[in-house]
Amino acid sequence: LNGTEVARRNAPTTTSWNSTATTSALVISEFETIDISAHASTLVTGTNVLAIHGLNSDASDDDFFIESQLQMTTQPRPQQEWLELYNRGNTTVDLTGWKFDAGISYDFAAGTTIEPDGYLVVAKDATSLASQHAGINVVGNFSGSLSDKGERIRLRDAFKNPVDEVHYYDDKPWSDLADGGGSSLELRHPLADNRYASAWAPSDEASRSQWQTFSGTRTAAAYSGKHRTCQSTGGPPRNFHEFNIGMLDNGQVLIDDLSVIDTTTGNELIQNGLFEADSLGVIPSKWRISGNHSGEVIQDPDNPGNRVLQLTASGPTGWVGNHAETTISRIVVGRHYDVSFRAKWIGGTNLLNTRSYFDFIQETTFLSVPQSNGTPGAQNSRFEANIGPVHRDLSHSPVVPSSGESVIVSVIAEDPSGVASSKLWWRTDGGSWNSVPMTAGAGGQYSGTIPGQSASTDVQFYVESRDVLGASSLFPADGRDSRALIKFDDGLANSAAGLGVSSFRVIMLNSETSLMHRSTNLMSADMLGATVVVNESEVFYDIGARLKGSQHSRSTAERIGYNLVFHADQPFRGVHQRVALDRSTRSEHLPNPSPFEIVIKQFMNHAGGLASEYDDITYVAAPSSSHSGPATLQMARMGSVYLDSQYENGSDSPLFEMSSIFVANNSGNPESPKSHTPGPLHDYDIEDIGDNKELYRWAFQKKNARETDEFGRLVQFNKAWSETGTALDAALEEVMDVDQWMRTMAARSLIMDHDGFGTTTCRHNNNFMVYQRPDEKFIAILWDIDASFGQPLVPVTNPLYPNAGQNITKVIQRPQNLRLFYGHMQDMINTTWNTAYMQPWMSHYGAKAGQSSAFLTNVSKITQRSNHVMGLMPAQIAFAATGSNPLSVGSSPTATVDGTAWFNVREVRLSGSDTPLDVTWKPSGGSNWANMWEVTIPVTQGTRPYTFEAFDFQGASLGTTTLQISSTTTNPVAESLRISELNYNPADPTDAEQTAITGVNNDDFEFIEVQNIGVQSINLAGTSFTDGIQYTFPAVSLTPGQRGVIVRDLTAFEFRYGSGLNVIGQFDSGGLSNGGEQLKLVDGQGQTVLEFSYNDNDPWSERADGFG
Repeated sequence: LNGTEVARRNAPTTTSWNSTATTSALVISEFETIDISAHASTLVTGTNVLAIHGLNSDASDDDFFIESQLQMTTQPRPQQEWLELYNRGNTTVDLTGWKFDAGISYDFAAGTTIEPDGYLVVAKDATSLASQHAGINVVGNFSGSLSDKGERIRLRDAFKNPVDEVHYYDDKPWSDLADGGGSSLELRHPLADNRYASAWAPSDEASRSQWQTFSGTRTAAAYSGKHRTCQSTGGPPRNFHEFNIGMLDNGQVLIDDLSVIDTTTGNELIQNGLFEADSLGVIPSKWRISGNHSGEVIQDPDNPGNRVLQLTASGPTGWVGNHAETTISRIVVGRHYDVSFRAKWIGGTNLLNTRSYFDFIQETTFLSVPQSNGTPGAQNSRFEANIGPVHRDLSHSPVVPSSGESVIVSVIAEDPSGVASSKLWWRTDGGSWNSVPMTAGAGGQYSGTIPGQSASTDVQFYVESRDVLGASSLFPADGRDSRALIKFDDGLANSAAGLGVSSFRVIMLNSETSLMHRSTNLMSADMLGATVVVNESEVFYDIGARLKGSQHSRSTAERIGYNLVFHADQPFRGVHQRVALDRSTRSEHLPNPSPFEIVIKQFMNHAGGLASEYDDITYVAAPSSSHSGPATLQMARMGSVYLDSQYENGSDSPLFEMSSIFVANNSGNPESPKSHTPGPLHDYDIEDIGDNKELYRWAFQKKNARETDEFGRLVQFNKAWSETGTALDAALEEVMDVDQWMRTMAARSLIMDHDGFGTTTCRHNNNFMVYQRPDEKFIAILWDIDASFGQPLVPVTNPLYPNAGQNITKVIQRPQNLRLFYGHMQDMINTTWNTAYMQPWMSHYGAKAGQSSAFLTNVSKITQRSNHVMGLMPAQIAFAATGSNPLSVGSSPTATVDGTAWFNVREVRLSGSDTPLDVTWKPSGGSNWANMWEVTIPVTQGTRPYTFEAFDFQGASLGTTTLQISSTTTNPVAESLRISELNYNPADPTDAEQTAITGVNNDDFEFIEVQNIGVQSINLAGTSFTDGIQYTFPAVSLTPGQRGVIVRDLTAFEFRYGSGLNVIGQFDSGGLSNGGEQLKLVDGQGQTVLEFSYNDNDPWSERADGFG
C-alpha cells in the first residue's frame, strides 16, 4: 500500500520478478479476507496505490489472473466535535436569539428550548453525531471548529449578555487525554465553576474499548544502510538481547498474552508474557519499565480472574529507555519470529511500538479507539455528587524568604454551597507533614503561615479545603504528589542582578533531584515536579522538569541543563509552555557552563534564510548548587509556537530530529537496568534503507504530529538521496528546498561546528533536524550547535564541506548546488560573518554571561575562517551574455540566451523589470560548478537590444549585459491571449471548506482564467497583470485552445474545484474587487494585451457578484 508491504501470504521472504513460486502448493477455494487496517496511516489524501505481487505454485507457469473487486469507501472522522449545554435550573430555557460568538459560531433557531435537568448538544455535524448517539437532543451545524490547542468559548443570550464562558486548554492542569486522546472534557458537577481546570475531567472511555489480538510473522533483516563515519560503527547497535514495548505518545494500554516464538527452533523467547504469577500493583517479574513509561500488574477489568500489564506513558517512547523491556535470547538475522499479544486501549495515543533491541522485528500497532466518545446528551461519566471547593490564585510571600523569615501562603477557595474551612499542609524536604488552619479573608481568600526555616531549606506545601457539606478538595490537585515548593534564600540567584540578566530558580525535592541524575534514569523523558521562580518574583508551581541533552551532557556537571514544561494556562511570558535552560558549550577557550551558543544564533538570525530562534541569557539557580550558572534561555525551540508563526498551522507538519544512537552499559546482569553513561554510538546517513518506516524511526525521531505516525514523505526524502547524477537533481527538487539546504550547509561550515550532520570534520550525524513544510518539501535545521568554533577538531583551515563518504557531499557537489553553496557562503560573510557585525554582539553577550574575554577570544577566527573559505572558492568571472551578437532566432517568438556569471549572481532580470527570469544554471569549460546561465525570453518582431541585469543575494545590482536579438515573429500573446473567465466575488465557503481550511473566506476562491484562442502555442514568460491584481506569468506555454488559471489561494481553489485543472500560479499580490475595477494585462515587452473594466451591476451579470 503506497510502497509499504502490508500483507504476505504463501510467499517466500525474497521474491524475484517472474522467477519465484509460492511457498507451498496449497489451494484456497474461497476468498480470504486480509485485514490491513493496522496500516491505515499509510493512506494519503487523494490517490492511493495498492500493488499486488501474485505468484504461481510453479515459477514456469506464465498464467495469472486477477479481478479487482474493490469498493472505495470513505469514513468520517471517528470522533465528532460537539459541546453540551445543561439546564441546571427549575424552568425551561428558551434559546431563541442565543448564539455562540467566540471559538465557534452558531445561532440557535427560534423555539429552541432546554427543559429543566435537560441537555442540548451543539455539534459540528449534527446528523453524524445523532447516528452515533441515538435519541440525543442535538442541533447544528456550528461554523468553525473547536481548537485543538484550546480557546475561549462564549455563549450570549438574545440581548447579547454573556451567559457562560469557558477557556479550555490542551495540557496540564487540563487533561491532555481530551486533546486527541479519545476523551471529551466533562464537567464533574453542574454547579462547579467551569472556569477552572479542577472542575473538569476527561471522559472515561476504558469501558468502551475492546481487547484485540495481534499476531504476525516478523523477519529479522540485516541493516541495509551503507553509512559508516569515522567515529561510529554505523547502523543500529546490537549490544543487548531484549524485547521492548513503548507507546508513541502519552497514553495507557493493557497488554496480555505476549509471545515471541523463534520459528526455526520453536522456542518461546518471552520469559513472562502472561503475568499470572505476578503480584498486583507491582512491575511484573523479568520486566524493567523506565523513564516516561510506568507499569504494574492489575486485574483485567473485563475478566477479574485474569492478570494483565497496565502500561502508562507520559510521553513517547525513545531509542534509549522510556519503555518496557524484558530480556530474551539473541535475535538471529534471517530468522522468522511469530509475535503475538493482546492489547486494550484505555486512553491517549493508540500507537504501540514493539521491537527487539535495537530495531529488529519492529512494528507499530494501531489500537482501535471507540468511534463515539464522551456522554453527549446524558449525565457525564465523571459526574460526582460533590467535588468540594475549587481554588485559584495560589501564592506565597515573600517569594524567596530569608533565613528564619515566616511565609504566608494565600489562595482563593470557592464552592456553591460555601467553604467551611481551609487547611495549609507543609513539610520541609524529607520531613513530616504539618498542618495549620488558614484564616478566611475578603473575596474568598484564605491565608496560612509557614514558620521560618534555615537558609537553603526546601519546603513543600498544598491546601486542603472543605465545603459546608463535608466534601474536600486539594490544591494543587495532586496534594502531596504535587510540587508547590519554597526555597529559603541560598544566594544562588544573586549573580543575575550584577550581570543584568533574568534569573531562573528551579526548586525540586532532593530525592527527585537524585533520581534525575541516577545513571539508570539519566535519559528519562519523564517530567518530575518542580516550582520555578523567575527573577525571584514570578512563581510557577508544580510544573515539569527534567534534564536535557545526551548522555555526555547529562553526566557532566558543568554541562547539565533542564527542560521545563509550564502549565498550559500559565505559559512563560504568556506564550511558551516549554523552555530549556542550556548550560553546555564545547567551543574552544570558553568556560563551562557558558551560553556561547547564542552568538551563533545571532549570526543565523541576522544572516536570514536559516531556521533559527531568538534566545536569551539567564542565570540558573539549579536544584544542585554545583549546576548553577549562566545559561541560554531557549524558548521557541522549533516547537509549535515557532512552527505556527512561520507557517500556517505549521505544527501540524512533521519535524524530525536526526540522531546518533548511544549504547548504554549494564552491570553484567542481563536482568539489571541499563546505565546511561557515555558509551559507543552508531550513526545513520540520509539514504535509502528500504520502504518500511520502522527502519527510519530512530535515526529520524519524530518530534511532533505523532498522532498520525506518518513517515511516508520522509522515506521518499531518504530514497532521493541515494540517487546519482541528474536523477539526484530531479529527486531532490521534488522533496526538499535545495536552496535553503545549501545556505544551511554553508552556515555549518562557517561556524566551524564539530558535532553534527554536515560538519567539515568527520564526527557524528546528529544535532540536526529536518522539517516537512506544509508544501511537503523538507528544510534543514541546525540543532544544538554548542560545538562551534571547535578548534582543534575543526581548524579554520578545514575544507568547505564534508569529504566524500556521506551523501551530503554528493548533494553539495552537484554543479548547480555548489553554485548556491558558494553564493550563500559569500553572502553570509559579506553581511554577517565578519568582525564588524559579530564582535559587538560577542562583546555584548559575553558581558551578560560574565565571560567577556572568553567570548572575544574567538573573534579572530571569524576573519581567519572567512579568508580561508573565500580562498578556496573559484576566481571571479564577468557577468556577460555569450554567443552571437546579434542573435537571430528566425520566426521564433522566443530566444534562448546563454551567459557567464560568478556565484554571487542570485537573479537575472530583463533591465527595468522586477521579475526574475527562469534561469537554468549549468557548468561549462570543465568547471565543477554552474558558471553559465541560460534563459528563454519572449521577443518581438525586428532587431532590438535586450539588456540583462544581474542581482546579488541582497538584491543589489551587479551590472548589465546587452544583446541584439532579431526575430521575424509577430506578437502571438497580444493576438491570442484572452481572459475567458473571472471569479471576482465567489460564493461563501461551505461548512466542509471552513472545517478543512482554517480562516478561509470567500475571497480565497477568486480566480482568473486565460485562454489561447490562436492557432499556435504561446509562451507567457514575462506576461503580467499590472492593474487590478499583480501577477507575472512564468515561462509556461498554452497550446491552441488551452486554458490556464491563476488563483488567489491554491489550497482553497483545489478544495472547491479539484486538483486536475491547469493552475498556472497564485496571485503575487492583491485581489479582485467585489465592486468592479480595471484589469490590465501586458506582455513581456510591456505591450498591452488586454485592458478593460468589469462591474458588479447592469449590464454586467449580477449573479457573478457573490451568488456563485
